[in-house]
Amino acid sequence: MSDNERTSEHNNATTSGGAENEDEFIKLRVMGQASNEVHFKVKKSTTMAKLKKTYADRMGVNSASLRFLFDGKRIENTDTPKSLEMDQDDVIEVYTEQVGGTC
Repeated sequence: MSDNERTSEHNNATTSGGAENEDEFIKLRVMGQASNEVHFKVKKSTTMAKLKKTYADRMGVNSASLRFLFDGKRIENTDTPKSLEMDQDDVIEVYTEQVGGTC
């Protein structure tokens, strides 16, 4: 694993009932603007708010200053890999939120 590939250890949200198996987890790649890539292994039920916060903390920025996209659509905090129908090794794109402009 290279220096810019990391696995998140604290994205282990709990699910109700039942035994866990490897099918409940998904590996995702988060790609920043500078082509830096961070790998996460999360439960399919983990909210994207948790992934966003972990990524932002690692990058040393506020998660509110970032915009996360999957398949060209903005990811909401309440979304999960399951609700977004994500597959193994899918890529989430991250951009710095730009505020302002002229009218």
